[in-house]
Amino acid sequence: MTNLPPFDRWGSADRPTLILIHGASLSRRMWVPAAERLAPDFQVLGPDLPGHGHRTDPFSLDQAADEVAALIRGECPAGAFVAGDSLGGYTTLAVASRYPELVKGAVVSGATYRFDRRPFRTRLGASCETLLVSLLGARMLGRVLKRVGEVYPKAPLDDITAGGIRLAVRPEALRELAAHDTLAMVPRYPGPILFVNGEDDAVARRHEAAFVAAARQATLVVMPGLPHGVSLAEPLLFADQVGTFARRIAETC
Repeated sequence: MTNLPPFDRWGSADRPTLILIHGASLSRRMWVPAAERLAPDFQVLGPDLPGHGHRTDPFSLDQAADEVAALIRGECPAGAFVAGDSLGGYTTLAVASRYPELVKGAVVSGATYRFDRRPFRTRLGASCETLLVSLLGARMLGRVLKRVGEVYPKAPLDDITAGGIRLAVRPEALRELAAHDTLAMVPRYPGPILFVNGEDDAVARRHEAAFVAAARQATLVVMPGLPHGVSLAEPLLFADQVGTFARRIAETC
């Protein structure tokens, strides 16, 4: 039996449930502004993925999907909406493809690039990152936090720091994504998918059209002028996109 991951809860259990899945190296605390925005209309659950936050276990995409599914079964057996950004977007696809009966609708943000198309290049980049993290340690963390503050001035830096930042898990995540055909996951989920990308996210948008075409029920939103990580760049606008999508589906159920 899969154990439940550490998670935070916002909102009331008598509302539709929405799972928010964070990006690589971060934790559930990146979602504080978005979760508070959504809490009046949803029960919002934010789990920590394997190897993230204050967890030290290795990251596995399959384990991540299994843990999110266990969270849904444990907290909202009738099913939930699932939304994620970057690594969280790929995890959302994994959950929806493996456990479609548990997912009422999926929001996949910043996760329309096929790492499996260039596995050697991805693994090489991951090895370089591992080396940098081992050599620079705390200095690299300081540089990353400074960069996050510059690129994402609306991101909740205090919450992100308190939740734990694990730079060493990002290379693990890249290797996992290189080992999975994430595009093939898309048609395995029969329900509605909202794809969200920042207009300036050139990497994620490279295979955007293929992901949208592979979905059985797809909607695409491109957010003007935003980079990768739209949920950090504009937490409240991202929350509004997710909330509008989930409310529309809930009204038709």
